[in-house]
Amino acid sequence: MKDIKDIDLTDVPFTAFLKKFFESKTLEGHLQFVEEWLELAVTDKFLTERNSPADLLCFYEQLVELYQLSSDLNEDETTFERLKTDLSMRQVNPRFIPGKELLSEEEIMSPFLAIRSVFVKSDLAYYKSALHDWLENALHSCVSDSAGKCIFPLYSCTKKLLVAAWLIYEHLSRKISNEIKHHKISQFEDTCPLLLNDQHLKDPYLEIESFFSGCSLGEYQRDLKGWFKAALTEGFCFKKAGSLVYFHEQLIQLLQAGYLIVKNDLPYERNAPYCDHAATFGDWINSVRSKWAAEGDQAASDYDVRFLTRFEQEEPLLYLKKNLKLKKIKHIRYGLQEWLHCGLSKAGSISDLDNRYLYQLYEKLEKLLEAFFLLVAKEALLKTSILQEHEI
Repeated sequence: MKDIKDIDLTDVPFTAFLKKFFESKTLEGHLQFVEEWLELAVTDKFLTERNSPADLLCFYEQLVELYQLSSDLNEDETTFERLKTDLSMRQVNPRFIPGKELLSEEEIMSPFLAIRSVFVKSDLAYYKSALHDWLENALHSCVSDSAGKCIFPLYSCTKKLLVAAWLIYEHLSRKISNEIKHHKISQFEDTCPLLLNDQHLKDPYLEIESFFSGCSLGEYQRDLKGWFKAALTEGFCFKKAGSLVYFHEQLIQLLQAGYLIVKNDLPYERNAPYCDHAATFGDWINSVRSKWAAEGDQAASDYDVRFLTRFEQEEPLLYLKKNLKLKKIKHIRYGLQEWLHCGLSKAGSISDLDNRYLYQLYEKLEKLLEAFFLLVAKEALLKTSILQEHEI
């Protein structure tokens, strides 16, 4: 066993996270935030300056990471047993442990047992889903009928996990095992708590159809423009925090669908009618657009493609193959995350970021939205000459 001073904690993901997590706020501070988050989610209390949407989102992301790393440790049986043996808390005085009532005496002496008990009750997927529901309830300041059923068990397990993690961090501040394995994120699903459902994983084009059935292309582009302005302008934030977080999540899922399509070179095929009155999704789009045009509604132009070049419009899948490589997706997601934090906070602005995360990213997202749209609607739009009018 090496002394802690001989080991760089930042080289070990689990301990590096604990170091960052408990240096940013004490255990008491984290436990208090959990209490306030619970109150926001199960009452009609609104967010305040003390608990802004940005603060809530940041804490949510930290908890998702804590649950992920704790689950990884729990599943590594060899490392788990070695740490449980080597890092017992015999020198810890229980009287000075905040939240000690949440753990049994045995768990206080070996907090790894507390981590294991958390994942005996439910698995990682459940906790990620429940954390997301908890966030949604708090951001919308509304009480769901199922809030108590899902949030209260999560609330209890989260507090227990926080105390156990703090005990491990305190002990690792004195010594650490050099046998903890370096954890590497290698799969798309490891990077996001919100994944496509099983049906959309098998056919990611369903995710794209679902996305554009909710709002028109033009509406999404206007939302994107409003988000970009809010993130760029200090002293200004997006009006509807819950809507912004939801839009961000939709874009991440859209990126995952696109990644699966280009990685596996999946063709767009439909063997069954899209709905009762339209054979394909594109036909449904045409019917909506025709109805709006007949009513004189300017929204009829919301499906016009304006930003892709002529060649890119002709080959949307080729455009996505060039722009949805994993390295480029990481850059897009980093930029979107910065946009999200600054869009939710009046104190933040993305203006200091590299330009590839500013106007370059904004323009790329405008074109990506159009390319995704054309993947599922191009052929039907060509039938009505909508794209031909724009030089296809």
